[in-house]
Amino acid sequence: MNRKIARIKAGEAVLYYACSAPCVGPGLRSTWCAVTLSATFGTRIDSPAAMNVKQLQKFCRGLPGASERPWEPPFNVLVYSLDKTNFAYFKTSEPERWRFSCKVTPMRFVELTGIPGVKPARYRGRYHWVTIVDVRNFPADYLKELVQWSHQYALETLSKTRQRELLAKQ
Repeated sequence: MNRKIARIKAGEAVLYYACSAPCVGPGLRSTWCAVTLSATFGTRIDSPAAMNVKQLQKFCRGLPGASERPWEPPFNVLVYSLDKTNFAYFKTSEPERWRFSCKVTPMRFVELTGIPGVKPARYRGRYHWVTIVDVRNFPADYLKELVQWSHQYALETLSKTRQRELLAKQ
């Protein structure tokens, strides 16, 4: 997995991520893309192939063994899990409606929380969960990679027998 680098300079954050299409630009490797976020709470300046909430929900549902279930008040979240191990969730109540959270590596946690519009997830930040305020501000490839890693992490917490069962269904 390629490492993502966030650089914050002069009120902007530049998020570098691995992509399938070669990119050209000053200081960029040929297989790295960049998206610039302004300091005004994650407003996108330029972003290749953004993903909306419905597309991200569909992607989460489509992962092997994933189940979707709403948690009623007072939680008000839409949870994606493998058995009882959560790998992603969306808030469903105002004022945080459709904020997206997932588990990330400790190194990526530090990188992402330095970007405007990304913060440690409430009550789960100490376990390296991040909340992305608006998923439209992040490239689709990058969001998919975050969700796939979180899904893989949840899968690895299950027994080998259960892992085989879930993967066989797909």
